[in-house]
Amino acid sequence: MSKSRRPAGQVIGIPPPENPAMIEIIGFPQSNFVWAVRIACAEKGVPHSLVPRPPHHPEVTAIHPLGKVPVMRHGAVRLAESRAICLYLDHAFPRPALMPRGAAAMQEAPGLADWLVRMRARPSVGQTTPPPLSRP
Repeated sequence: MSKSRRPAGQVIGIPPPENPAMIEIIGFPQSNFVWAVRIACAEKGVPHSLVPRPPHHPEVTAIHPLGKVPVMRHGAVRLAESRAICLYLDHAFPRPALMPRGAAAMQEAPGLADWLVRMRARPSVGQTTPPPLSRP
């Protein structure tokens, strides 16, 4: 009898998401925040589709009351805000992890992620080096 292999990213005891191919990222492709979510999907190897919609489109406001992008649909799950979507992706598809595990390591990651988004948005404005990371 041969051993069955788990799909990449699936952890024992956690059922796989309904259908990874069903993840839809909704927003306009030029948005830094849409890019951040798409990069998170690519880093984790999560199949997804982009549904190009501008802010305040009915498909967007159905999920985010302020009409901001990106929003995400994954089966019955509806999420708004890029940080919440990335956190969901990191937990729904545990490997590889986007965020370090452990309280001490996690506290630095959001600041670095925000800096990366700002640099993509305005590379000639503001800080040009990443914020310093504390070392234990």
